[in-house]
Amino acid sequence: MEKVAILEPAVGTATLADVVHMRPEGELSAAYLRAIAQACLRSAHEDRTLVVLDLSGVTHLDYRGVSALQAAQQFLSRVGGDLRLAAANPYVLAILRAAGAHGHFCFDATPEESAAALTYDPLGEA
Repeated sequence: MEKVAILEPAVGTATLADVVHMRPEGELSAAYLRAIAQACLRSAHEDRTLVVLDLSGVTHLDYRGVSALQAAQQFLSRVGGDLRLAAANPYVLAILRAAGAHGHFCFDATPEESAAALTYDPLGEA
């Protein structure tokens, strides 16, 4: 069964509150990946352009839906945001690579690493 959870942001850090965490589970169809991409775009229209897609619960995904995620990432990038992928297992990573995503997304080992990368301020102005 396909489902996605949009997690509440960490409490107490304003910059982390701007990061949207999505955690789909199970086998993801191309249509479901397109729905995740649409959720990213809806988030951007609410001025929440930093998105972490936690793939730790994903066992398989249809490579035909990866292009929708790429388009969402490109849109987020154009408006000053980003979409980072986190915690994908080796099988899911292989599918993403085969679909051409290896040079397109930033992949992190954990969702926390993704969120930290999105909120990192090298000048310490946060």
